[in-house]
Amino acid sequence: MLKDIFYLAFFFKIPDMKTIHLILLIFITAFFNGHIFCQDPNFSQLSSNKIYYNPAFVGAREGLEINLNFRKSWMNIPGSPQTTIAVFDKSFWNIKGIGGIGLMLMNNIEGAGSLSTLSLGIPISTRVRLTEKLLVQLAISPQYQMKRINWDRLTFYDQLDPYFGKVLTQSPGFQYDTENTDSFFDLSYGILFVYESYPGKRNEAWNSIVKAGLAVHHLPEPTMSFLGMEYFLSSKFVVHVDGIFPLKKGYYRRDNYFLMPGFIYESQGALNSMLIGLNFKRNPITGGIWLRNKNLNPSNATDLIFLFGYQFPINNDGSSRVTVYYSYDATVSDLNNHESGSHEIGITTNLDNFYIFNKCESCKDDKWLIGK
Repeated sequence: MLKDIFYLAFFFKIPDMKTIHLILLIFITAFFNGHIFCQDPNFSQLSSNKIYYNPAFVGAREGLEINLNFRKSWMNIPGSPQTTIAVFDKSFWNIKGIGGIGLMLMNNIEGAGSLSTLSLGIPISTRVRLTEKLLVQLAISPQYQMKRINWDRLTFYDQLDPYFGKVLTQSPGFQYDTENTDSFFDLSYGILFVYESYPGKRNEAWNSIVKAGLAVHHLPEPTMSFLGMEYFLSSKFVVHVDGIFPLKKGYYRRDNYFLMPGFIYESQGALNSMLIGLNFKRNPITGGIWLRNKNLNPSNATDLIFLFGYQFPINNDGSSRVTVYYSYDATVSDLNNHESGSHEIGITTNLDNFYIFNKCESCKDDKWLIGK
């Protein structure tokens, strides 16, 4: 078992002993009770990745929404993760009781291409109005995931010399024709509550909106296997609350000011993460500051996040638009001596008047917005 662990420990091209100690420290913390527990990727831009965290968001907006996001973590650490995600979200306002359907594609690469995860999900939601101002959406997201290890990119312990570092191009004791892929089906579930002070108002300046939800991912828990070792993808539980509150009720969107606070807490296996912060928006500009913690204790902060966004209108009435976001995670934990933070870019395209079927005027009273 210990030999297999060291087979997987050196995912990176190792330049010095300082980096070896850092990588081993990160790697060892992933082990509990003799098994390896995997963790899902994290993002800092909640507005661009809301369906990733809770599938119940699918169909919550009128029309079509497309989100593209790229994140590069831990810039100075060799082989640090990079994640690309694309989400297509289509609502069905003209069919009562139906929320929407989406398509989510994600590719996560770790260890300079040594380990990659490709996932495909199809979230589906249903919508129920509880009161005039309160709606709930329920969703399920079946997914297919495939993990792949590129053995040629790994550096094994018997390729290393104590004084000269890596001296062999291949490991003498490893069979490179070992199976390198594993795939499995997965399920996620979510519930989302949305409160609007003025339901159905197209002018967002008159609406105060509060959203709260709960999601469960990887239930039942899938297992993977490489080299005879079991990898458990632990269930992840997500709780989130956020809102949009107008500060100035101008007639035109460009005259509107908004405060957009948010909170999200994730728990997966023995790992926890909390993200809390505030965005300020005056069209077309959005700015924000967020804090990521290991848990609910503010003293366990790991990242201070700065966000900037700019919205580009596609048409005159603002019903079609593209928003570009950039965020930077400044590390405030003990890792700040080893890495220079994380970068994230998001592009959101909204087409409010995009319909697959004819627009249903009789469904107009059932419309609600969750902010633009």
